[in-house]
Order: sequence, then structure tokens, then C-alpha cells
Amino acid sequence: AVAVIISGSSIPISAAGTLSVVNPSTYIESAAFSGSKHDMLGIAQNFHLFSDGTVTLTAHTNGNIVADTLYAGSRVFGTRNVSNEISYARSVKTCNGFTNTTAPYLETLIFPGTNTYYVENDGRVSFSGGSPNVGIFYLEAATKYIDIGAEFAKLYVESKAVASHATSAGVTLNTADMNNATVTVPNNNGISYLNVTASQLMTLPGLKINGIYTANANQSLVINVDMKGLTTCSFNPQIMVYFNGDADYQKYQERTDFSNSRILFNFYDSSKADSNYTGTLTLEKSFTGCVLAPKATVTTNSNIDGNIIAHNINIKAESHRWDYMGKLDDIVAIPPKPSVSVGNYVWLDADKDGIQDAAETGISGVVLKITGPSGAAVTNVDGTVVGPVTTDASGAYSFAKLPVLTAGQTYTVTIDTTASATALA
Repeated sequence: AVAVIISGSSIPISAAGTLSVVNPSTYIESAAFSGSKHDMLGIAQNFHLFSDGTVTLTAHTNGNIVADTLYAGSRVFGTRNVSNEISYARSVKTCNGFTNTTAPYLETLIFPGTNTYYVENDGRVSFSGGSPNVGIFYLEAATKYIDIGAEFAKLYVESKAVASHATSAGVTLNTADMNNATVTVPNNNGISYLNVTASQLMTLPGLKINGIYTANANQSLVINVDMKGLTTCSFNPQIMVYFNGDADYQKYQERTDFSNSRILFNFYDSSKADSNYTGTLTLEKSFTGCVLAPKATVTTNSNIDGNIIAHNINIKAESHRWDYMGKLDDIVAIPPKPSVSVGNYVWLDADKDGIQDAAETGISGVVLKITGPSGAAVTNVDGTVVGPVTTDASGAYSFAKLPVLTAGQTYTVTIDTTASATALA
């Protein structure tokens, strides 16, 4: 099948051939967005929309995307005037173009080689639902470029941990006048939490958030919204944010500076053992803030400035990337990925019985390599290519953190005879 490495009006189109393959180790984001991100939300904080299910766009999306399945339709996506921005989908069903159309701001889209695509006469990569206007395209390597499932396993735990906090001292919700409902946050340099039920907010016309000062680098607000008893929720209030008292109203608009994005809505379910909400959440009015609902389906019917972390995401009104740059103080223990080790000893089997007898000592300095079932190099569970190992003084060696293979598959260990020449002399 023909393919092309790069296409775009300002970048030369490569000759037909095979798309370049990109490995997880090459994951990059613009330095402007990497400095103050909190590790507990992981890779998700580098993306406007982060989904382990389906992302469907029926409106302009000014931000980047991670999805298991992407239906972009006739809409374009990507953060305007941001360079080195990456989007990733395990399956691209429809894709018709990107926001940025000139270098150096071209969007990069990474997808598996199994995806159906072809090259038009003008060199554009095409999917079944359209031909992106310009862009940079890569196929992912055998190892998943982003292990979306592993990232969501962390997010399930994080959502529960965040929901366990009590409302912080000095944080108030005033709904006495429903037309002027307000959340007030104390002027400090820490994390404030507000715990509410969905019923307290969902019918309000609007909700004003006041008290975050941009000079407080670590000031953040987390609003835990308990969705207990709801399978669907039409979340009605317009979320409005005022910084520095009432001085700075956060307008709904495209932006490249996310430094003051410090408001996170964690939609959870206190009736569930894992505290994760699994229903449908519809944001009916303009929304300012970031959404954490890793097992839910989230639909936007009006503009949103923030990022959305959810199982399925439906964008039905213009959305703007505004990554959460606030803090979270939860240290969540993430279970290690299942793995195996391969190893034992290298020795001179003098009697050739395949058993290391007492008199048959190990050989040090032997260099060993390992390959997977297909004969290719092995990537461990941390995403690192497994290199050669050398036997120790007793002849012992080990290849650790190897992925668990399916029944019938094997790893193969071989001796690098050139590198081991002295040891085997």
C-alpha cells in the first residue's frame, strides 16, 4: 500500500512508500505546556480531549486528542498557533483536517498501521471520512505509542483519591440567589476542595467562581461533584471564572497560555466501590474548567475552555484547549504492570546433561541478548527496549520487567559470541 511520510503546503511531500514509525520514547510536547503539570493525571494533562473510548467531533475543536476511536467528521482540530502538538488515535474512522495549516504549527497525528488510509494524487493522506488538509502523519511502533488503558487505570484511582477530600476551610458555595450562585475560594497558595452533590448545581442558571489569584502559583480549586443515583445528568449552569477578585473574567476563546487553568471538576459516584461515575454527563452551557470523569460519557452542548478526561467524548459546540495546570496533593499507589523475568545461569555443561552440577561453575562476562516471539527486539513494560545483559561473577543473568506472553509464545535468549569471545575463550 502506498503512503506518505509528511504532507502539507509548506513541507515537501515524500515519495510514496511506508509511513515513518514513531516509538513511545519520542513522545514530546511543547515545552510551554510541560513545566508545571502534575504527574498524577499523567499523560492526559497534555491533551485537550483524552478518551479510552470514542471521541466524536461535530464542532470545531481547538485542541489535541487522544482516543481509542476518532470520528472527526468534517470538523478540524488542533490548538491554533501551537507547534509540536500531537494527537493519537488507535483507530481513525473519519478525519478531514487540522486547525493549523502552515509550518511550524502543523498537527501531528499518530495511528496504527492497521488503520485504513490511502494517498490521494496530491499526496494527502486520506481516511474514509475525508482528507486532512495538511499535517504530519506517523505510524506507531509495535509497542503502543500511548498505553491508553494503563493511563486510565491510573485515572480511575486518582478520581477516587481526589473525591475523598473534605471541603476545605474557607471555601463556600452560596446559592441563596440562584441567579447569582457563587463559589468563593480563600486567597492562599494551596489546593482548595469543594464537595457538592450534582443536585446542588445542575439546575442553577450559572455558577461564578471567585478568589483565585494568578500571582499564587500553586492556588488550585477542585470541585468534587457527587453523581450518586444518576445515570444521566444535564448539567445546566454556565461556569464563569473570575481571577484576581472580580478584575479578570475568563473569556471563552482560543488561547495558548494555560498557566491560569487551575480549576478541576471531578465528577464521581460515592455509591460505587471505585467512586467512578459511569453514566452520561451533558454540559448544557458554556463551561470554564477541566473535567475528570474517566468512566463517563461527556457531551458538550455549548463552548468549553478546559480539557476533558472521559470514556467517551462528544463535542457538539466549539471547544478550546486549556490544560489543567493546578496541583493535586494525592500520592496514589499505582499497581505495577504484570511482568515476567527470564534468566538463570550460563555455565560449561561438561557432561552435557543440561543440568548444572556442583562442579560446573558459572561463566562471568558472557553477553546475552533476548528476542520476542517474532524474533524482534523486546520492549519492557516501562516502554524501554531491552538491551543485552552480561553474566555476573557467578554466571547469573536476568532480563526483568518483560511483558507477559500469551500461551504458546516464548522468548529466546542467545549468546553474543563476538562480545563474549574473551569470556568463552
